[in-house]
Amino acid sequence: TSRQIPFWFSMVVDRRVRGELRAAADLAESMGAFGLSVILPQPTPGAAARNSDLAPSEWFEVAAEARAIGAEPARRTRVVLDYGAPFDGPESPCQTFAHERVYVDTRGRLCLCCQLSNHGFNEEEVVADLHQTPFVEAWPLYKEKLSALRAAQAPDPAVPHPTDPFPCLRCVKAQKKDRWMDRFPESAWHPGNLGVGVRA
Repeated sequence: TSRQIPFWFSMVVDRRVRGELRAAADLAESMGAFGLSVILPQPTPGAAARNSDLAPSEWFEVAAEARAIGAEPARRTRVVLDYGAPFDGPESPCQTFAHERVYVDTRGRLCLCCQLSNHGFNEEEVVADLHQTPFVEAWPLYKEKLSALRAAQAPDPAVPHPTDPFPCLRCVKAQKKDRWMDRFPESAWHPGNLGVGVRA
């Protein structure tokens, strides 16, 4: 701030800090931050094991609160929801589907998305090992696989599903990378519990 360099804060909102959203927005404003990015982390095995995931219904509550804080007339710091939160209105494509971001994992492999790399059971997100395949050759295959994933994860209006409001979780489900949830039947994100409290 003293050097007039614009900066943002990011806040990952889970069960442990759920009540601190307004305090974080006020702190960001008091420090002169250009914005606060509110991140609702996707459920993963680690989060389920420590029971830090917010329930799906709480995602709607956090999203509504973030939007309300950001709309306050006197607030100068922008408060925005990171991609993955339930949309309020038409859904926009993520940066990956919009071809604005390409992810390469720590092993030098071109992958469809960083979120998908956090889930095990298969490596469907891996397109090519860039140690073996030049990027220029991997790119057409990447676009083909990305297009197939986008089609596979799109909600079907004729067959509504509890995951429809959660775009990142739809991709996890489409690539069959959600089987770890079987180990956590008490999780609010377990398929058997997913319809409880979820608004389409």
